[in-house]
Amino acid sequence: MIHDFTRQALVWLLAVACIPFAGAADHPDPSYFVGRYWVVGRLPDSGTPYSGDLKVYLHEGEMALHWEVGEEVWAGRATFVESEIVDTATQLRITLTRNGHPYEGTLLWRNDLDNYPRVSGYIYDPKVDTDKPGLEAWFPNPESP
Repeated sequence: MIHDFTRQALVWLLAVACIPFAGAADHPDPSYFVGRYWVVGRLPDSGTPYSGDLKVYLHEGEMALHWEVGEEVWAGRATFVESEIVDTATQLRITLTRNGHPYEGTLLWRNDLDNYPRVSGYIYDPKVDTDKPGLEAWFPNPESP
């Protein structure tokens, strides 16, 4: 009797173990990122830092981005892509235009202790190889209008 129970338990555990777990193909809900952020960064091949405000909103089901950095306004989009390096990581890939010049970014995200998204990564010109990519980090700013 015990052996039958043990055998059934092992078969059940084996069956559960063979079920594919939710992997990198499961993307987070884009609405989780909607809101305002304080952004700090540095453009590629530049030692000059920048900071400003970033608004993330949904436009036709996709994440749209609107930066205000000093007197400049930048626009962009964000999508989720699978990491080519880490199997379980979903990256946030952004495209943006600054003064008519296209840039791309590969960013990682995670939850902070207040359940807000924290986002940071590299910004680069997709047509130029560089040893000094740009950097950008987003900090939730729920107080911003």
